[in-house]
Amino acid sequence: MANEEDVSVRVRQRCVIEFCVKLGKSGNETLEMLRQAYGGESISRAAVFRWWKHFKEGNTRVTDEARSGRPSTVVTDVNIAKATEMLKNDRRLTLRELSASLGISFERVQHIVTEELKMRRVCARWVPRNLTEEQMQRHIEVCKNNVTQSKKRELQS
Repeated sequence: MANEEDVSVRVRQRCVIEFCVKLGKSGNETLEMLRQAYGGESISRAAVFRWWKHFKEGNTRVTDEARSGRPSTVVTDVNIAKATEMLKNDRRLTLRELSASLGISFERVQHIVTEELKMRRVCARWVPRNLTEEQMQRHIEVCKNNVTQSKKRELQS
């Protein structure tokens, strides 16, 4: 997914292509001028020729047309909230089960769980990557208790 700055660079380059077409420059001349001006940031050769043809045919639009179909992103606050709620209710859910329940792809569910919710899989359960202060204290208490019990067993043996 492109960020806003990348989009504006591409749109500016399309304006340059339109300008070159109006000056009567060929596709190759236009490509060379773009590469000279933008260097590594210039759009691909195929894109230059596609837009050059677009403007040569009399079109003036420099932005991409809206695309129909599924939205480009399903990582929404609603889906994140649903995934959070489902994982609170059952930490043993698999990504495939979440994917089927939410109606979104496995890869996007994986992104939501690991990147947005910052969780990882431990012993077949989803757990937060970073423990809260309370969880950390509880963890320390349990560890100390385990050490104490282990020492008691050693003394009894």
